Amino acid sequence: MEEMAITTLGKKQILFGCESVYQLFNAIILRMTVCAENDCDIILSNITTWQKDMLQRLEEAKVFRKVFCPDTHSLEYDFWSLATEEKKKVYRNPVLFFHNDPPVEPVYDELFFSIDHLFWKMIYYYHIVSNKEPIINMYDEGVRAYTMELFNTENKFYSKEAYSQSFPSAIKRYYLWQPALYAVPKYTYELLPIHLPEEDNSVKETLLQVFGYEKLPEEECIYLEDFFFADHYITNDFSLFRQVAEIVGRDNIIVKRHPRDQYDRFTANGYKTVANSVVPWEIQLLANDMNDKFLVSVSSTSILTPYMIFNYPIHVISLENMFFGDNPTHGDKAYNNFISSLKNKVNEKEIHIHAPHNADELLETIRYIRLKQHLGFTEEKGETIHE
Repeated sequence: MEEMAITTLGKKQILFGCESVYQLFNAIILRMTVCAENDCDIILSNITTWQKDMLQRLEEAKVFRKVFCPDTHSLEYDFWSLATEEKKKVYRNPVLFFHNDPPVEPVYDELFFSIDHLFWKMIYYYHIVSNKEPIINMYDEGVRAYTMELFNTENKFYSKEAYSQSFPSAIKRYYLWQPALYAVPKYTYELLPIHLPEEDNSVKETLLQVFGYEKLPEEECIYLEDFFFADHYITNDFSLFRQVAEIVGRDNIIVKRHPRDQYDRFTANGYKTVANSVVPWEIQLLANDMNDKFLVSVSSTSILTPYMIFNYPIHVISLENMFFGDNPTHGDKAYNNFISSLKNKVNEKEIHIHAPHNADELLETIRYIRLKQHLGFTEEKGETIHE
């Protein structure tokens, strides 16, 4: 990836919008780096159920001047319940969308959003109708950030030509962990990198203060469950998991269940699972050594996080080539281009993202990873390997 210099944006009034813990993780980093000299507030959408103690720690850390927690879910639900003509009317009058009680004042020079959802667009248009013209900075929210075509965001029947200064036209910068992997062919904004400062530990310390600390499991293999079971897709993902568990051994594998999974099929079948945690996966990677572990999943984006954020040379196994069933991401051209580019980058000098095609290749892949980890461990300890 081509390195770009990070510069502060000057003394401005800036508002961040967040819908997930991962977005908050990135917002804190951006606030403390590129926005370090600005006055910054944040809105936390209740699409995520935020932990009360985490919110308290966020307030105590004084990362943001003000933290707003409006009921964004209800506001959007009310809008979608409207008749066609009412939608048009409300879209053109943001104060009506907010039921005459906007969560913030229209005072911001710049807005940082991760997604083009309705609530954030209404925040922007509330500024526009108040004769304020903020610029929009988008920032990383996961794989979708690299494949989302933002220029299509105003093509709905109620939003077409609603404003001369549209939401997509106001987007000037897009902050990503890996700008070189951006897979959207058509865009007009500048792509800029997010960085964790190497010589300044204050950002890392703040992240740990806000989110807490938790050790990774002791098991060498961490299996990251996908969304298939939680979203009622019929697949062979559990059969694939069993194949992995049989090779590595039940004592050596633990499952990190998908957040939406309401039924624990792993514990019911005698497998170990990671206890429910409020500590984000990204924080666990930030705070722990992963040298003696490897990750397995069908296509969970969590197996990509070590490379996306930390350039961490961990071995991961994607079971996508052994998978049968519906996977909606497979039909997305931009997604496939992104994944292909990422794999090529990570595997340029040595294979770290493995994608076996059958049970025999899976067995050989796990043997290879274990050998590499053993060699690395013994070399670090100064031991001699004998064939």
